[in-house]
Amino acid sequence: MNHSTEPKTLFCIRHGTALHNVEAEEIGELAYIKPENTDAPLVEKGHQEALELRRTWAQINSIKLILISPLTRTLQTASDIFSENNDIPMIALDLLKEFPQGLHICNKRKNKSELADKYKHVDFSMLTTEQDEIWRPNRLETIEEITERADALKNFISSRSEKKIVLVSHSAFLNQFIIIYIVFHPIFKFIIRMGSAFKNINVVRIFFMICLYFCRIR
Repeated sequence: MNHSTEPKTLFCIRHGTALHNVEAEEIGELAYIKPENTDAPLVEKGHQEALELRRTWAQINSIKLILISPLTRTLQTASDIFSENNDIPMIALDLLKEFPQGLHICNKRKNKSELADKYKHVDFSMLTTEQDEIWRPNRLETIEEITERADALKNFISSRSEKKIVLVSHSAFLNQFIIIYIVFHPIFKFIIRMGSAFKNINVVRIFFMICLYFCRIR
């Protein structure tokens, strides 16, 4: 059954503070290409941000589906936020990985089997390759490629029956997704609920590095 005409609410969450975020403040973009930062994890601050959101998010128990980028920092963020909500399905999607893919080693995921062994509460069956084939060592992802990725994600979300869905992803990808398919696409309605924790539409933040967007899809 196609559920694309049913209204849905998306809660888009950026991961907590990760290792490459901290190092980028000291050495700039070199932090993104350091071999030691491959699939960069959260630092302690990032875990605490996720736990704070878990404690204070009034609507957390209304969520019906969690879609996650399969990078370590997003898997950790989702696991921390929903550690007390084990009945909510979690699905990892390469479509949700950071933009642009390629060159930046911090955005290359681990092998599917390794992730599935470590995060047993997450469904990795939608990852179609064992190794990360979206990430390329010799070039960055193009605008045309990110548009294709965002389109595939939109179609996947529209095919689901759940009406309240969380996306745990990355700032650049979420910005592109919102621009391509929520702000400008006629089938989407976009709502920003401003509160004391929010800065502005371009850098919408709640509890430091965790960003929470609210939007309704039809």
